[in-house]
Amino acid sequence: MAHTDRQGKYLLDYLPSGNYRIAPESFYFESTPAERNYAPLNNFEPGADFTLKPRRGALLLRYHEGWNLIAIPLLPDEDALQQLLPDAVPPAYAWDPDSGYVRRWQVEGLRSYWVKFIRRDSIQIAGTLVRDITVPFTAGQTGWNLFAGPSGPCPVTEIVQAPPAILLSAYAYDPYYGYLPPVDGMIEAGKGYFVKIVAPGNLFLRAHEHVTSSPARTLLRFPGAGRLTDE
Repeated sequence: MAHTDRQGKYLLDYLPSGNYRIAPESFYFESTPAERNYAPLNNFEPGADFTLKPRRGALLLRYHEGWNLIAIPLLPDEDALQQLLPDAVPPAYAWDPDSGYVRRWQVEGLRSYWVKFIRRDSIQIAGTLVRDITVPFTAGQTGWNLFAGPSGPCPVTEIVQAPPAILLSAYAYDPYYGYLPPVDGMIEAGKGYFVKIVAPGNLFLRAHEHVTSSPARTLLRFPGAGRLTDE
């Protein structure tokens, strides 16, 4: 097995003589051709090229009753809020650095929104999957911004920052507990985030290939601790 670099190049080195089948695998892309066969493989094969195009799929979006900070986790087939998310109470709210929160009745893929839902549930959203995204920030966008990742999980520590250290902090929103750091340090598909940017630049995110739907979590609320006083 070999992994491509960001230019799509790969190298399979020191293979013993024999017959080989080379087949790309990706959650986000489909390959043309699906595989190439070599019987036998030459001592030096100058290139085994494949053309990849984004794969279509469906991702699960979970939401709670009330206000949620969500992200549309792919490029959806439908952009009308009520068609895409039937339980949503329109409008959705996006963030504009010049105007603040702005109302939206259509939503874009890979963007973050505040959306109010009438019940707790989940829904499958169909569209085109996206593995790599570059998120630009101008000088006017320094400070807090709404933020969304690609169609799969990406650790915060793997976000490439150009210039370095422009991302100061990131927070998710939980309807029960409020603002929290990203769970397990991951930017997750379908969740919106607040990020603080300290300088103009770009954030590059590449989603991990192994994508699984996170299980529904039951959040427990504990009673507040009482205050001890001396009698």
